[in-house]
Amino acid sequence: MEPIIPRQPPKKIKPIQPARAHGAMIGRPASRFTFALALLTAIGTFGLSVYFFIGFAQTDTGLWSLLSAAALCFGVGALAYMPCALIALWARQARRGGGSRQHLWLSLLLLLPWLGLSIIAIIFSALPVVYSAAALIITALLLLWPVKGLMASKASSNRNHS
Repeated sequence: MEPIIPRQPPKKIKPIQPARAHGAMIGRPASRFTFALALLTAIGTFGLSVYFFIGFAQTDTGLWSLLSAAALCFGVGALAYMPCALIALWARQARRGGGSRQHLWLSLLLLLPWLGLSIIAIIFSALPVVYSAAALIITALLLLWPVKGLMASKASSNRNHS
């Protein structure tokens, strides 16, 4: 049985707010720079972990001493290269347009301890200041990405609500 009134195609719903890209809140140049710096830092710190483990392996021949050296080198090194690898991954996703505020907050939380540790190392460490200053500079540069992204996200959400 045919309906008496022919069916009209449904009208397209017009969005209230214009669509925007997910990565627009973070910025592609900042994400590209953060990706490169975090990836280089992760590779460098993992390389240093391997270097120190090789130094232990040259003098220690026992299985248990090598296992403890591996746990020491790669366990302590993981405190540096894992956050940098995660930040590089999140910056890559943001650069491709899939960034999220959660990744920005997690990046901020992963980097803040390194900021404090590098400042403490500059003040109290017996190591040359160059090493601590390099950690401070890298951390400060990596911190610019989540801070900039969160500020841009906050500004765009305030603009949309007013």
